[in-house]
Amino acid sequence: MRPTFGDIKTTALSSLKGRWSEAIAASMILVAVSLLNLFLQTILMQVFKVDAIWTFYSPMELPEYNTVASICISLFSALFSLLIVFPLFFGVLRWFWMITGEEKASLDGIFYYFSSGKLFFRALSVAFGVLWRVTVGAVICFIPLVIANLVSSPWIYSVFGYAMPIWMSGMYSMHSTIKFFCICLFILWSLRYSLFYAVALFSPGISVRAVFRRSIDMTRGNLLRFLGFVFSFIGWYFISILVLPIVFVIPYMLAAFSVYGHTECTVFAAEPAV
Repeated sequence: MRPTFGDIKTTALSSLKGRWSEAIAASMILVAVSLLNLFLQTILMQVFKVDAIWTFYSPMELPEYNTVASICISLFSALFSLLIVFPLFFGVLRWFWMITGEEKASLDGIFYYFSSGKLFFRALSVAFGVLWRVTVGAVICFIPLVIANLVSSPWIYSVFGYAMPIWMSGMYSMHSTIKFFCICLFILWSLRYSLFYAVALFSPGISVRAVFRRSIDMTRGNLLRFLGFVFSFIGWYFISILVLPIVFVIPYMLAAFSVYGHTECTVFAAEPAV
């Protein structure tokens, strides 16, 4: 039987007793490194006189130099996140996983995935696994929106020398509805991999592919439970707007999600194989 959200949060707070200073330090190191990425990005934008970072949605009428420079800065930021932020994030998660599992853990354990090439590659493999699956999901889930944009665009008809059907112009007014549908579909797709961190930490010896496969198995029929757990912190999200409470909210949430992952993995392991 799964514990209630209240029980999970109580366990998380209990695991932080006497370790709040370490938990805050681990969390703030992660925040500082993430902010460093943004700081370096801003500095590079000033040096190369780039007004906006390029994204897949950026207008390509930007001056050619700005476009190339902004793409390079975007790639630098992405590599920084992949090679530094994610392994550190995974190490911080592992530290919280250990203290909530009543294991011995020292603060330098947050750099665990930088301690050897094999561990670093493991973290990168998981990161690529997340990135690949989320990207594929985005492409698949947003196909209806792309089709709607094409069939409602006068340009596509002019290319083939046809006049746009009058009734097709009404498709434009449905864009918001279709976009909302695609976003919901993408969220549901992504939630299937929401327990990847728990599986990877609970069973560090299994392959990356098996990590995501097991996450899908564990979330099958439990997507709404995970979503409910995320929204159960909504009050803390609002409090974090004041900035200062973030110092306590981040460690608390990391501990809570670690306990949640522990319970889900334990319940799944105890269930008879189908």
